[in-house]
Amino acid sequence: MKAIQLGEQFVRDIERMQPEVISLIKALCAIPAPSHHEEKRAAFIRDWFAQRGMPAEIDDAFNVLCPMGLEEHEDMVVIMAHTDTVFPDMEPMPLVEKEGKLYCPGVGDDTTNVAAMMLLAAYLKDNG
Repeated sequence: MKAIQLGEQFVRDIERMQPEVISLIKALCAIPAPSHHEEKRAAFIRDWFAQRGMPAEIDDAFNVLCPMGLEEHEDMVVIMAHTDTVFPDMEPMPLVEKEGKLYCPGVGDDTTNVAAMMLLAAYLKDNG
């Protein structure tokens, strides 16, 4: 596996996207997604990708698949995060922002990773 050197521009770009990732985390947290009932959150993610010109689809297990550049390379990299909140509630979970931190059931497992993955995929598409 090749090591990737992160340039200064990439780091600046990631810092610049922080407000967008926080907004995306909040939007995702507002969509109930208990295990085996992630269809609304999956649809949100699919539509988010589609709005950025990235065709995506939802499989039978509510995974959102967004293949990128598979025809150009022999090696494949999979970036993934789970979309369910592992809480059985169908109501939106309460989200509190306090002192620069977000508090919500499921926000750190794995909603934040989903938002980061989405933005990383869009960044890769836009920047090759």
